[in-house]
Amino acid sequence: VAGSAGTRADIRYIYINGGPINGWKSWDPDRAVSFAKESLALGLIPFFVFYNIPDGGESYYTDLEHVQSADYMAAYYANLATFLAETTSVMQGELYGVILEPDFLGYMQQNSGLAPSAIATADGRLTHTVKRINTTIRANGGNVLLGWQLNLWASPTATGAKGVMRRTDDDDQGWTVGRATIVAAAREIADYAVAAGILEGGADFVSIDKYGLDAGISSPDNPAASTWFW
Repeated sequence: VAGSAGTRADIRYIYINGGPINGWKSWDPDRAVSFAKESLALGLIPFFVFYNIPDGGESYYTDLEHVQSADYMAAYYANLATFLAETTSVMQGELYGVILEPDFLGYMQQNSGLAPSAIATADGRLTHTVKRINTTIRANGGNVLLGWQLNLWASPTATGAKGVMRRTDDDDQGWTVGRATIVAAAREIADYAVAAGILEGGADFVSIDKYGLDAGISSPDNPAASTWFW
């Protein structure tokens, strides 16, 4: 209808998650294929959030254990290859997107105390793992846009009690100091991600986790008092 707002979309997304062993492929073998086919039929660009470094649960310790396990990461890359083969077969040259591993780099930055090049993984270092994921998708993904999701809570120093976006609150740092903290946090998070190798292999974009926590669980009836929610 001419003039209607909010009635059209170009992109829709789905999570491809749960890990390479007992995850998405065991829940619904056609999860990626069906989503791609339905997106084409609707004239929409499908985006897939590939989220398989964690499996049944996710945390810094879970993610670190998995990326340091040769067996787990062998299963991960096999799972990624299956996803790419199935998706490119359906898409037949049409554009689609892959958003990579929400929370993973955020956990590494927030909790490890190490530069990405100092974190050991089954591929050698964290930088090698990130690059291998990117180059695998770029080499085998067909007409694909790929990028990593970053997290506003990733900074170990700038986050504050209610999240970095609320550092400007009057009961925190206030407008002037808080804005400077937010700028510093953005630079810190971006620098860490670049150092981890997110631009290697021809990545196209970054995705930002807007809140930093599942915000609705915290004082949903009083956003002004809520932790993280803004």
